[in-house]
Amino acid sequence: VAGDWDGHHIGSPMVISTGVIFEMWYDGRDLTDTQIGRATSPDEINWTKDAENPLLGSGTPFAWDYGSVWEPFVLLDGGTYEMWYTADDNAIGYVTSTNGITWTRCPDPVLEGGPSGAWDEGGVSDPYVIKASGTYTMWYESWTDTGRIGCATSTNGINWTKCAANPVLGPGNPGDWDETAVHDPVVVLHNGIYHMWYRGTGPDWTWHIGYVTSTNGTTWNRFLTNPVLSGTAGQWD
Repeated sequence: VAGDWDGHHIGSPMVISTGVIFEMWYDGRDLTDTQIGRATSPDEINWTKDAENPLLGSGTPFAWDYGSVWEPFVLLDGGTYEMWYTADDNAIGYVTSTNGITWTRCPDPVLEGGPSGAWDEGGVSDPYVIKASGTYTMWYESWTDTGRIGCATSTNGINWTKCAANPVLGPGNPGDWDETAVHDPVVVLHNGIYHMWYRGTGPDWTWHIGYVTSTNGTTWNRFLTNPVLSGTAGQWD
């Protein structure tokens, strides 16, 4: 409600199952800053917000993430929760927790934009991470002249190497539904195939969801009948 830390809007839900409950981390905003909170549910429909919310807010004054934090992505790995998130200067941070509530910050960003002239010089945001065979792979977005998606790999979740093929997904061809920008990657690795859903738009700035597949996580094939999900005229979406 108005006056709460998330009274203006909420977004960027990230849900995992512990086998007992569903846990959601999400970003919320009042009239000044965006912060990250948590809610739990027995059925993915009825949610209870944590009394301790917000759980992750601004870093300390003069820290790299002083200001708003948003777009949480969480993995639960061997009893440790790992979260990557976006901060105000369009870099990606990393925190860990033993309970998903109390988080310990890494003091520096773990992924930043590229140098002047690079496709991601405008900064990086919206991390999505999977871990397979001991290697973390992150897909992320950057907006410089247009929205594109890149990837990076890591052995510890902290030190990342950007993929040589970056950006791995860019806007579609002229006249395509996603010819202007692509954003917000979500990736599943299943039976050796990477499946990505992403947000794309054309010149009218109406957003839709598209689908691509890959055998290596870097070379993607667009689904022929994209977009796979669109809003309905006159409805909330």
